Amino acid sequence: MPCGVVMILKKIRSFGYMLKQSFADDISEDDKIRIKYRPYQQELVQKYDEGVRFFLICWARRLGKDMFAFSIACREALDRPNGIIYYMFVTQKQGKTVLLDGYTEDGQRIIESVLDTKTLIKTKSGKLYHNDNSMRFRNGSIIYFVDSENPDTKVGGNINLLVCSEAALYRNPSINEYLIPAVLKVKGKIIKVSSPRFASAFNREALETDNLYYKSILSAEDKRAVDENGIQVYTDELFEHNRKMMSAERYSQEILCDLEAANETSIYSKSLRMAERRDCKVSTKDKIFISFDLGIRDATAMTFGKFTEDNKLIVFHHYKNNNQPTKHYIDYIKDEILEPNKLDQRNITIILPHDGRNRHDAIETLVSREKAYKDAGFKVQVLSQVVVNEAIETTRAAIQHHELIFAKNNNIEEFISFLKEYEWKINKLTGENTGIPNHGINISASNSADSLEYMAITFFFKKKIDKSAYSKSQIQRLGRDY
Repeated sequence: MPCGVVMILKKIRSFGYMLKQSFADDISEDDKIRIKYRPYQQELVQKYDEGVRFFLICWARRLGKDMFAFSIACREALDRPNGIIYYMFVTQKQGKTVLLDGYTEDGQRIIESVLDTKTLIKTKSGKLYHNDNSMRFRNGSIIYFVDSENPDTKVGGNINLLVCSEAALYRNPSINEYLIPAVLKVKGKIIKVSSPRFASAFNREALETDNLYYKSILSAEDKRAVDENGIQVYTDELFEHNRKMMSAERYSQEILCDLEAANETSIYSKSLRMAERRDCKVSTKDKIFISFDLGIRDATAMTFGKFTEDNKLIVFHHYKNNNQPTKHYIDYIKDEILEPNKLDQRNITIILPHDGRNRHDAIETLVSREKAYKDAGFKVQVLSQVVVNEAIETTRAAIQHHELIFAKNNNIEEFISFLKEYEWKINKLTGENTGIPNHGINISASNSADSLEYMAITFFFKKKIDKSAYSKSQIQRLGRDY
């Protein structure tokens, strides 16, 4: 075919493509967004139209979080010519799977169920999104589907709307620091949407009462959780199915939207649900035991306990701090525990882990932790080394059998929150629970948990072994099964 004819055919095809795109002008404003909003979704649409800029949406699974957030992103793109919207998922692959290539339960493409696609600039092959994972609108607006893993690569431009999908699962805590200023600079809007994830920044923001977000928290059991026809989204059969398929922790979070429920990988969450709690007062005659986890670059943690009249070990106080010398903790014990309760220092026993004899600290002279506390006038007990899973199982057994109990006060509430954050390591490739506790720098939960475990080892480990309640192999196996 002659070269001139080829050029003419290309121009005809190009003109036809442009003509096809121009038909989008015939769509009425009311028909561009196709989704039918449920009552609890309509409430947020109204707030959005009234000018509310910041939303935090915590809804149970199957209540339409992403369909709703995507529809708002499309509304923003249509209402704001040349607008820039970032739609952020945990990973870009997740964004493609859930939205760009996703389908509804009825088998319809999600994009087409939410938006009249005539408003889009499609690729020449007819695809609804482009190679850079963007949806481009005829009015110049663009929705970029991005990941949360490298926020520093996304800064530089203005963002009119930032949608954070599954925000509770973001692993990079600097998302807010990098992207939100770009939103605020142009008086943009933010929508964070997710099911809960214990100890996440999203959970903390949902529980705060003094931030700027308009919040919508909706459990599947809530009477408002109905579809567009007023029918309850979750049937009794669906509730029962989820109970059978999920752990208690995941069910509480993803179905009941319980922001305080621990993650299913939490080592102590099951035990803490069974824990005994009671009021506790410290008297002048009490013998106090203080167990330490000795941090170097991470936190040093102290757990304070005493025995009750019915011979139960009750934890009544906890304290942790970073980068402080031994003198700081000696002063804390004296100023915060001894003097306020008029306790005799001779009734205090310091419990140190096995490295307490070797771990040095510049207090006045370079001495071991053991010697430092002895020189300060305390009785000191240094433990023998115990396998970590044996320590965990001893502690969980003591909690579940109500031998180790917890006081009712704000300090212990915070301590229990730390314990819930102590989790097993998960194999990133397989998702398998490795049965190895997650320890490391800046993981404060591990320090707090270790200090409690040293208390439990002191009073319950030998008894368990002597009574042969568990063999070592059983203890190690139980440690992996939770």
